[in-house]
Amino acid sequence: MATVLIIGGGPAGMMAAYAAQKNHHNVHIFEKNAQLGKKLLLTGHGRCNVTNRSTDFLSHIVSNPKFLYSAFHTFSNQDMIHFLEKHHCPLIEEDRGRMFPKSQKAQTILDTLSSLLDTTSIHYNEPVQHLLLEDDTCIGIKTKKQTYYGDNIILATGGMTFPQTGSCGDGFTMAQEIGIPTTPVRGGLVSLETKEHYDLQGISLPVAFSIAQKKKNYKNTGEILFTHFGLSGPAIINASSYIELPATLTMHLLPSVDTDKLLMNVAPNKDVLSAMDLLPKRLWKVVCMQAGIDTKKKMHDLTKKERHRLVEKLQAFPFTLIQSRPITQAMITQGGISTKAIDGKTMSSKKIKHLKFAGEIIDVDGQTGGYNLQIAWTTGFVAGSTIE
Repeated sequence: MATVLIIGGGPAGMMAAYAAQKNHHNVHIFEKNAQLGKKLLLTGHGRCNVTNRSTDFLSHIVSNPKFLYSAFHTFSNQDMIHFLEKHHCPLIEEDRGRMFPKSQKAQTILDTLSSLLDTTSIHYNEPVQHLLLEDDTCIGIKTKKQTYYGDNIILATGGMTFPQTGSCGDGFTMAQEIGIPTTPVRGGLVSLETKEHYDLQGISLPVAFSIAQKKKNYKNTGEILFTHFGLSGPAIINASSYIELPATLTMHLLPSVDTDKLLMNVAPNKDVLSAMDLLPKRLWKVVCMQAGIDTKKKMHDLTKKERHRLVEKLQAFPFTLIQSRPITQAMITQGGISTKAIDGKTMSSKKIKHLKFAGEIIDVDGQTGGYNLQIAWTTGFVAGSTIE
């Protein structure tokens, strides 16, 4: 029986504890908060999008999907669904395969996991400061209170998003102190700031858009939201994990409409501003302004060139993406412990013996829709279940 010290009581840490405990190890969780799963309670706007039923799960992983192949074979999204239902936590499926607890409360997921940690010792309000090394082996941890020694240490401190929950990047610092390689950290699944500032705040609509960048261009369709700082909404948040800034975005504002025919058939006797009812008036006004059109003109007075300029703007309305919102406003952390430094079959450090990693601290991330939580469940389970 090994003594296992787990740093962090979030989804990955709890799952690692459950898996290690199941194999009769002596398990301790060190949590800086007064409760477990503080960040878990915020996921899915408090409803907890616990996983995704997708049968092509790994295609939705943005960074380093190949790293998860072995781990996912050990504990997949289907395994997580079965795990929760086995432990009397029924789930419901929503659009795009997103899975939520039937109760619609994240607390239900936390209660289910917490109830399974019956032989795990939980050290609340005890943040870990340093990992203890002897030669090339991790032998324990140092907290603000005392020093603990263990046979295996699992670093599951999360990333740098939602710092109010304790995810402040201290796990990266601990790893770097002992020479574990990390990749640059930035916010993923985050809103984007634009150079242009129009009076469009609060407008939301489905568009088709493309983003031109140095590497492969990005194209997608979906709901976008105009904000006071730039762009947000599900389509933009998903896109943010794939792009390098700065970049240029162009959007087709009416992707399901033949805009050439539309402007030929729109009410000829109305003024330009009043003639378009398929777009919010504030947005249409900006489109006209960008096309150099006097909105007081009657539609039948527009020249062929003016109509052409309007069509161009409707089909390719431009924005200059300059930067992401701060990482503290992002949904996930991109970057972290390099996957090249980790054995994907066990989550063990390749450099330091008896040290493992789990969850958001690893440089693996996915799209929205339950994929990132599943990464935590999978890596946590593998880290805990492969302890000898």
